[in-house]
Amino acid sequence: MSRPISELAAALNANGGQISVESDRIAVRGRLRPGVYELPGDVSSQYYTGLFFALPLLGGSSRVVASSALQSKSYLAVTRAVLRDFGVDIAESERGFGEYIVAPQRFVAPDEPYAIEADWSQAAVFLCAAALGADCAVTGVRTASPQGDSAILGILEQAGCEIVQLYNSVTEENDTLVSPTEQKPRIIRSITVKTSHLCAANFDAGDIPDIVPPLAAMLCFADGESVISNCARLRLKESDRLAAVCEGLRSLGADIEIDGGSLRIRGKPTAAGGTVDSRGDHRIAMMAAVASLRCASGVYVTDAGCVAKSYPNFWNDWEGKE
Repeated sequence: MSRPISELAAALNANGGQISVESDRIAVRGRLRPGVYELPGDVSSQYYTGLFFALPLLGGSSRVVASSALQSKSYLAVTRAVLRDFGVDIAESERGFGEYIVAPQRFVAPDEPYAIEADWSQAAVFLCAAALGADCAVTGVRTASPQGDSAILGILEQAGCEIVQLYNSVTEENDTLVSPTEQKPRIIRSITVKTSHLCAANFDAGDIPDIVPPLAAMLCFADGESVISNCARLRLKESDRLAAVCEGLRSLGADIEIDGGSLRIRGKPTAAGGTVDSRGDHRIAMMAAVASLRCASGVYVTDAGCVAKSYPNFWNDWEGKE
């Protein structure tokens, strides 16, 4: 309930909805009609995802328009790709990125079982851990993915990591990652990360906010000063994630600070350890796990079970349990 929703409610109310938002509940009434749905582009991509699912069913064409620069664009690319697999096409307007035309359409179930693509944002946690010396590999992610978080590989290379990728053409039915529109299985990659000298890296987080926490933890132990820019939207997540990243890592002894909408990190070989307040945020809890690899003493994570939101088996996987 703490995540923003007022802008979406306003857009729905302007098009037949009757949405009221109170401190502990959201009341939904009315019937949506085709129209123009205007939303800020820098608050939540999930506003757009929800509309992309709903608007094709309204019986007429609608437009979804970003009133400010659209961020997290890659997450919308994922949504659009999946919807195409189910017979629904969300078209970009000729006016350019930030406006979409949604014609009336029907969802069509695929004839074959549908494989859900593995999550690059979760893979990033283990790739960052490997960059700090953990003995682990990531398997099952797609080689060609609309997920922006696959940018993790380029950032790791910038930080001095060697990315080792093993490719296998998979044909076994249970292991094939293939959408109904594809004629052959995708190639599955196994990825390991090797690092002899971890160095500073700078990157823009506008389209990849979900992988900022593990990367920030990793860069706290890189040689030099790193800057992660365009982080302001992290304040609008399950927690004020910008503050949670900074305060959580500083509580362990890392040298990190918020500089406007950026994170500035001065790396050092190790940190002391201590307690990280997860603030009930799954990504902060996983960030603490990454940081613990270079801490002299143990790391205690409050509300560690919050990882259940996106990765219920995280702690078992972290420990290498079956």
